[in-house]
Amino acid sequence: YSVASNSFGLKDIEDAMGIRNQILGMVERAMQEQDPVVRRAMLTFVVVGGGPVGERKVLGLLAAQAVVRVVSPTVSSALAELADQGRIEWCQHEYTCADITGALLVFAATDSDVIQRRVLEDAVKEGALVNLARLPQGSDFYVPSLVRRGDLLLTVSTTGVSPALSAAIRNELALSYGEEYATLVDILGTVRQKLQGLPLPESEKKILFQKILWNDIVKWIRSDNWDIVARHIEDVLGPQISVECASWAEKKV
Repeated sequence: YSVASNSFGLKDIEDAMGIRNQILGMVERAMQEQDPVVRRAMLTFVVVGGGPVGERKVLGLLAAQAVVRVVSPTVSSALAELADQGRIEWCQHEYTCADITGALLVFAATDSDVIQRRVLEDAVKEGALVNLARLPQGSDFYVPSLVRRGDLLLTVSTTGVSPALSAAIRNELALSYGEEYATLVDILGTVRQKLQGLPLPESEKKILFQKILWNDIVKWIRSDNWDIVARHIEDVLGPQISVECASWAEKKV
């Protein structure tokens, strides 16, 4: 689940390394488990609540290819469809402590403070990390609002104080950073791979990157001016280095 590279949103900076190491340890123990059923249970993310908040949590987890269990007597139509498709496990009953036994992470996304506190108490007993939608001060970690453009990931968090503000800023970022940035990151990744094989000082490679990131390159990509993009990169790197990447080729078709 890319824990090492995606451990953002932890509660306090002084706790971040400890929590990160705890997650990594849990994943490592799960991967050493021989029984596939037990291993799957150890890598399960539990979402308590099947309403709009729970649905958002589930969709985010599925996007990260997580194993998800939803605990709720009722769920949204979207979650019910996912359960019918076998993409999530739906425990169709009121929450019990047994629902989070062995879980990797727990998300309490109900509108009941009573259930939120029960989940928190049970998570502490089980040694699970928990995120509480209605009681952020009791959470071990926060879930930031995300804008993903290929390998570019922008996150916004108010450390649980105001999810609405996080969402509003996230929407502004989504408008400002379109899919052209996914292509730009892809291009820069290809350039980086090419430059790694050249006998150049790191300081010179840094200058080349700065030259490639000309102010207009995003505008050129956005408007599909690939000839200009190609000519610009060739002017910087020279004609002997080809950097056409997969997303670039797709856009040109």
